[in-house]
Amino acid sequence: MIMCKRSETPYGHLPVLEVDGRPIAQSGAIARYLARQFGLNGKDAYEESVAESLVAQYNDLINEAMPYMLDAELIEEFPEVKAHFQRIHNLPRIKEYLEKRPDKSKWTIHEAD
Repeated sequence: MIMCKRSETPYGHLPVLEVDGRPIAQSGAIARYLARQFGLNGKDAYEESVAESLVAQYNDLINEAMPYMLDAELIEEFPEVKAHFQRIHNLPRIKEYLEKRPDKSKWTIHEAD
């Protein structure tokens, strides 16, 4: 079992996988990394794309069902307020992550040539 503080994770929550001292956050990114590492991501680009499309479809279904899993009356009465609250709620975590990245380049993934 690995114990860590929320403040030590890239986005302030789990899961986080550490590889060579570097964190990989978010379950989807971790799953894709492990699939590549252990040869479970399909035998070719097509099979990998099919698997990715199934995961994306699952995420779409969950996102569509989520309002019904939450307080339906509140969401029906104030959907704009809830959407706005979620955007505002996520901004500090995103800003904090971007500020504490080891690579301080202006690009999220890599420096362009």
